[in-house]
Amino acid sequence: MLRVRGPCLTAVRQQQVARRTTDAEGAKIFSQRFKHTKSWRHVDADKKVRLKGDVRRTLNELGSSVGVKTYAAAISVIGRVGMSQTVDELWEESKHLRQKALQARSTDPNMHNALLHARLSKTKDADEVKAVTTSLFSLMSKDRVYPDLYTFNIALKGAARWALLPACQKMLCTMQNRRIHPDLVTFNTLLSGSTPETVQTVMKQMQKAGHRPNAKSYTAVISVYCKARHCAGAVLWFEKALGEKQATVRDVVNVMKALLYAENPAKSLEIMRSALAGGIAADSEVYHVGMLCHSKLRDFASTASLYREMIAGDVPVSYRTYSIFIDAVCSAVAEPSNTAERVRQLVTVAESALTAGLQKNACSNSQPFEALARVYHRVGDAAKLEKLAKNYAQSPKLPPSEEIARLLAESRSST
Repeated sequence: MLRVRGPCLTAVRQQQVARRTTDAEGAKIFSQRFKHTKSWRHVDADKKVRLKGDVRRTLNELGSSVGVKTYAAAISVIGRVGMSQTVDELWEESKHLRQKALQARSTDPNMHNALLHARLSKTKDADEVKAVTTSLFSLMSKDRVYPDLYTFNIALKGAARWALLPACQKMLCTMQNRRIHPDLVTFNTLLSGSTPETVQTVMKQMQKAGHRPNAKSYTAVISVYCKARHCAGAVLWFEKALGEKQATVRDVVNVMKALLYAENPAKSLEIMRSALAGGIAADSEVYHVGMLCHSKLRDFASTASLYREMIAGDVPVSYRTYSIFIDAVCSAVAEPSNTAERVRQLVTVAESALTAGLQKNACSNSQPFEALARVYHRVGDAAKLEKLAKNYAQSPKLPPSEEIARLLAESRSST
């Protein structure tokens, strides 16, 4: 039997894939292969180069079955990581396919939607959002392609990101004039770009269109109130979401943080308890904010209790876990009622926390070390501070710490 090997085998496979794959299936292959691609802010240059190569190989693999839908999926993937030049290259390469679709009187805006999404994901200010949106709508008009629901949802997302409220409402009116019925995504996007004053208006528009708010709706509203430091409104909407079983762990974190920043740690802990009682499983961020609240209230026992609960449970721990806890120890050390034995025990607890973090490879950041340095500085243990600073400086994986250097200099000057 004849066996095909090497490059010939690759060519044979490409032909087999191309023969059995349609344009829509090609787009689906792209969506499945690259569904875990992160946004452009979190992808380094080397990964972008590799991603570009993977996209090119996938297009070559699909061969003659590549059409506008497949190119749209490719542009969407590349646009997600902010590679503007490659997006333009793919757009230019697909010119013959777009012309072919135009001749066939196809008005599918798939390609234009992908291009709009790619270009909006890279925008840096409100003026750029306006310019990109205007140019893309003009291009669609020139190509005789009509915007659909997804086009407007993408444009609304770009405008909402920069809180362009008049532009958002104008687009909503345009959709309704064109008899494009806004969906729940449309209204959730509008909510995310709203202010505390305009939230109720958007909610009424949503209900008038026949949609009920879901978990994402409440998350958007709660985020709006938290960003505006409107704690009373955030708590009110959170309680409403919790009552309707629509509250998420992200809502809990947002409201707890807003209350903590507003110097109301007791209320923040009350929100945490009501969320846990309502069946929401706490993640590491909830525990972190809870520990900060207890520390703010000078309740070291409760801080330690949450810390032990995290360590013993399935909640992921990070450098923040240890740095928050060791800082809580530092605050506890300063209590005037402490005996020498109590101070010694607290220092041992802080040292054990850093050791546990190192064993779990969770202390790859300077913060836990800086927290322990503050403990040594507060108790006046210059020898241990010197040793910590020396060991920290000898670690090649850790960045230089100005905080440890400052504490060391203060310790040396005082002695």
